[in-house]
Amino acid sequence: MLSAALSTLLCTLGKRYKWPLLKTYALTLTETVCNLLYPSLTGIAVDGLMAHKPLLALPLAVFWLFHMVVGLTRHIYDSSVFTTIYGHMATELVARQRASGALDTHVIARVSLSRELIAFLENEVPAIARGSIALVGAIIMMAVYDPVVAGMACVVLMPIFIVSRWFSGLSLRFNGALNDRLEQEPAIVSTGHSKHIAKHFSRVRFWRMNISRAEAGTWSIIECAALLLTMGTLFRLTSRDHISAGAIYAVLAYVWSFYESIDDLPNIIQNVSRIRDISERIAEGTDGRDMAIE
Repeated sequence: MLSAALSTLLCTLGKRYKWPLLKTYALTLTETVCNLLYPSLTGIAVDGLMAHKPLLALPLAVFWLFHMVVGLTRHIYDSSVFTTIYGHMATELVARQRASGALDTHVIARVSLSRELIAFLENEVPAIARGSIALVGAIIMMAVYDPVVAGMACVVLMPIFIVSRWFSGLSLRFNGALNDRLEQEPAIVSTGHSKHIAKHFSRVRFWRMNISRAEAGTWSIIECAALLLTMGTLFRLTSRDHISAGAIYAVLAYVWSFYESIDDLPNIIQNVSRIRDISERIAEGTDGRDMAIE
């Protein structure tokens, strides 16, 4: 769940930059839908070419070119939108933090951390949307081709959900400890003795390693679940009669789409946990009205 501070910050940014954000997220959504349709179009092309009907490969080529144009447009537009948002946010963050009496070293650290909030809007929000759409879309398309495979996909989601909940709580705690250290970094580097500096970076490494180990453990469980689904799908498809090569390719491609949507889950959870903690620090010392950017 999102914290109150993070929800307030995201809502404020969303209201102020409503149309630019809607445009860039609409382009991201279009790209995601294109990716979801690729396996079916490729399967149709395979079956068409094997049946000596080359025109059935034309929709795939047209769709691919359309996707390329959308992707290029989104990439260029994203850079303009999010660099503008960060410039405005950082300027107003400094003024707000100084007015609340925050230490200069903490202001510097929080401005640096605020870059991650913009990176969250630019990268993680689209990634979450892409992953969610790809996950649901892949299961739906699996069900169209073979409901048994779709059922297996739903089953493997259960252990993934459980381990993700565990990692989310752990990641939030570890990121809080890490950010405590990072906020102290400007002061320690500027005035601390060499032993204090060495100790600081040793603790930073300690918390980063804890995050990395927990993330790796979560990822390994997800990999095992994806392996079971892939092998189960292979056995299922090869045991069926009268299934075309294009259909086999499409189902396997949707299994891989399912896998890709869950494979990045530990990284997304880690980034969401980190941004939750950062949002609390950015909002520290302010009330709801002061947090508003406008």
